[in-house]
Amino acid sequence: MDQFRGAIAALFSSQDVAAQQAANQWLNEFAPTPAAWEASLNILEPALPANVGFFAANMLLNKSRTEWSRLPQESRTQLTAAISVKLQSLIQGNADALVCQRLCMVLASMAVRTNAEAVQAYLAQALNTASQAQSAAQLQSALVMLTEVQHESADLDTQRATANSKAMSPSAGAVLALVQQVLANVQAAGGESVAITAVKCLHAWCDSAHAGIGISPRPVTLARLHTEHGALLSALFQLVGSENSDLREGVVTVLVA
Repeated sequence: MDQFRGAIAALFSSQDVAAQQAANQWLNEFAPTPAAWEASLNILEPALPANVGFFAANMLLNKSRTEWSRLPQESRTQLTAAISVKLQSLIQGNADALVCQRLCMVLASMAVRTNAEAVQAYLAQALNTASQAQSAAQLQSALVMLTEVQHESADLDTQRATANSKAMSPSAGAVLALVQQVLANVQAAGGESVAITAVKCLHAWCDSAHAGIGISPRPVTLARLHTEHGALLSALFQLVGSENSDLREGVVTVLVA
């Protein structure tokens, strides 16, 4: 792992162009190897510079998207557990938010490329994290997990995406209830940043329905929000007048999608 650290340091910190090029070449050759899983995961620590952490997390994401199906089940189980623990460690250590988001994407990518049971376990983990959140960062990471599972699934072939959507269906009500809880009392939930993440989560679950692969057989639509989650719809309408442009635009995107 020392060589991995050294290559990253040279890539981001060296003033020598030749050294940067050599480091980049070495990292490109190292990335597809089995050792890159462990090296990328082990280097991630809360105090790590954001650009280095993002690089390592992004390497994990790329590997999960391209290599996951080739890994034996034992390796999959071990990696999923290790990355879950690492994510919680980074959140508790106030690591860079983009690095934490990337690890959420890694976990989502792994789940949707495994099977329905893995997707359901992933959703249960995210909802449990939200219910036990003791900080805005923990709640936000749970919402990101719930968002990214939709995005990662949408990138798959239709057959697998549809199977994933069916696996997600039983959790739709809990996801909507969580978003409603956040948007009904933005400040108590952690402020506008958390609210923006919640709106993005809602949009991801609604948008999957519009793409024809979402939450079959009962997609998350505005009609469903009106009949079953009126308080959530009311909260959205109230936030249309928010002074925060990102929050306001996110809400409008959900309402007009």
